[in-house]
Amino acid sequence: MAKFEITSYQGALVEDTRLYVDKLYLRQVWSGKTPNQTPVIEGDDTRKEYGRTLVNDWAIYDGLAPDAELVANGRGIHVNAVDWYNSFIMVFVNERFKGSTLEVMGATIGGKGEWAIVGGTGEFRMARGVIDRTYFDRTSDGEIMELTIEAFYRAKKSPTPRKMEDQPVEPAQPKFT
Repeated sequence: MAKFEITSYQGALVEDTRLYVDKLYLRQVWSGKTPNQTPVIEGDDTRKEYGRTLVNDWAIYDGLAPDAELVANGRGIHVNAVDWYNSFIMVFVNERFKGSTLEVMGATIGGKGEWAIVGGTGEFRMARGVIDRTYFDRTSDGEIMELTIEAFYRAKKSPTPRKMEDQPVEPAQPKFT
């Protein structure tokens, strides 16, 4: 099961909170009853499908068991540009971070690598970081990648209500007659 660690850093200049999540599982399904990606542009067959473009809505779970919780969806595109280029929004659906996003991009080269986190919204505003990914399993209709997220973001803080007496008072303007 995935473990979410949130650590606040006091005195940081911009990003002041660390997000660390280990053992999330992205399920990429390209065939079968419920594929979660589909081609929108076919590639050049003479160049190993160069240019092939797919849209995806990958499911990201907190474990491998059938009852694992859906944590987020990876919604975006991936393009075959010799290696696979990925650009997607990780939209969180679990209760704690529902509606918050991480903006993710990078290449998928081989079985292990990183994607960059280049932004975020909601709870993860202004996020910057990396997602380490490793191919965990491959089946006839898809594959599973194990993800580890490490990012820093600007914690969303509620404005502190101020009392009326704390409000600045504008000096009275003189009247000219």
